[in-house]
Amino acid sequence: MDIGTESIKMVEVMRMDDGSYELLTYGVARHSIDLSEYWDSSKLRQISIIVEDILNTADFKGVKTVMSVQSKDVYVTTMDFESSWTKPRIQDEITQQAPYFYLTLLMR
Repeated sequence: MDIGTESIKMVEVMRMDDGSYELLTYGVARHSIDLSEYWDSSKLRQISIIVEDILNTADFKGVKTVMSVQSKDVYVTTMDFESSWTKPRIQDEITQQAPYFYLTLLMR
């Protein structure tokens, strides 16, 4: 998930048996929340509403499973992508960046 100044972008990927990553789905939503200052409960509520909307409209598959896992077992990696990118373009970016993501997980 990437929370930017004008939009929130999310991707759901699955690690395959051969070590590659497959893009399952992605979603983007624009917002006008001022993120430059402290994120109080009001801002967090606004962000969570947008995130929930993305999850519902983009048909994310594994969210309920991920949310039930203890936080120490969940890893989040952010990756910038443009809202105009197609699913194959995002998949290409994931494939190119996958070795870095795996290295990041190993270093934690």
